[in-house]
Amino acid sequence: MATKAPRRRLHCYWCKRDLMPPEARTRVAKTRDHVVPRCKGGRKTVPCCRQCNQLKGDWQPEYWREVMRIFPRWWKQFDHRGQLLMALKVRLAAHQREVAERGRWPRSVVIQRSPMRGLNYRIAA
Repeated sequence: MATKAPRRRLHCYWCKRDLMPPEARTRVAKTRDHVVPRCKGGRKTVPCCRQCNQLKGDWQPEYWREVMRIFPRWWKQFDHRGQLLMALKVRLAAHQREVAERGRWPRSVVIQRSPMRGLNYRIAA
C-alpha cells in the first residue's frame, strides 16, 4: 500500500507567510484573493492570508506591491486598512516636501518660502 505524499504547506501569495486553515479565524487564515480585483475585471485567484486580502481590497497588484515595498514588515505595523492609508498619506506628504525642497518641480513652477505661510507656489510665465 502506497503512502500519501506529505501535504505541502501553503504560503500567502503576497507576504509569503504560512497559511492556517480557514476555520482558524486568525490573520493568517487561508482565503482566496483575486489578483486583479473582480470589480476591475479580474478572474484569477490565489491563496492568501486574511490580513493581506482585507488590506489589499480593490487595489491593483502593482499598487499593492509598491505598498509592500514601502512597508516591508507591514503585517506587523497595521491592523486595518485605515492605518495603512494614513501611513501612506504621511509618507506621500513627506515625499512631496522633500521634492519641493530639492527643487525638482517642473521649470514652470517657482517655489518661494515664506515663514508665515509655509510653501507658496507661483507659476512662471
